Amino acid sequence: KSKSVVDDLDDPDQVASARLGSTAIRGFYNGLLKNQGITPPVTVSGQYDLPPCSVYRFGGNEAVEYVGILPVHSTPGEIQKPDPATVGFPDKGYVYDVRDKIAHGFTDEIHTGIAAGMPKLFAIMKYDVKGIEIEAPKQVKRGELLRFSAGLNISGDSTPADHVFVVELSNPDGKKVSAYQKDIVAKKGKLRHQIPVALNEAKGIWTLTVIDVITNQRAAHQFTVK
Repeated sequence: KSKSVVDDLDDPDQVASARLGSTAIRGFYNGLLKNQGITPPVTVSGQYDLPPCSVYRFGGNEAVEYVGILPVHSTPGEIQKPDPATVGFPDKGYVYDVRDKIAHGFTDEIHTGIAAGMPKLFAIMKYDVKGIEIEAPKQVKRGELLRFSAGLNISGDSTPADHVFVVELSNPDGKKVSAYQKDIVAKKGKLRHQIPVALNEAKGIWTLTVIDVITNQRAAHQFTVK
């Protein structure tokens, strides 16, 4: 047996409000759905009128799930100030705001800001990332390969999901050398990699930095180029 609802939005102000997806209109329809036992797995709510949001869930394996929130831009070109919002997730996990680089801890609800046209991306993981461990030599000669490994240091006994590590090399002056920078998939949170050091590279103390894109955890290792 099905049920239907007819809305009579003859008033121009009501029509405009519905098109903008006001909190009152969305609340009304959410209430109807909740009455029938239909609730969204991810909720976005706020004290003030929030822009209508499209919510995307992907991943969903045992280790990590990603939730993307795309607030609709009602006025193209206009930069809006974020409004306080609460995002609820279906299950508890270690929540990371990937774009804003914020760790929210173990929870199923976070407080953030929602602004039209400004997407949000969250990672909800079954494990907490404590840091990154690097194994690399203390010195390498010009023209040789810098061989190293890096892996996540996590809590618990979970097997990590695939992550992406940003690998950077900084010269003795502390400047990043873009030719050596690379984004690498770390299968199950681990990678082995090698970087050819140029024959005419500057001698001295260099820094190898590895950054996890999801959590913004990073580690550094210094070595000497001879």
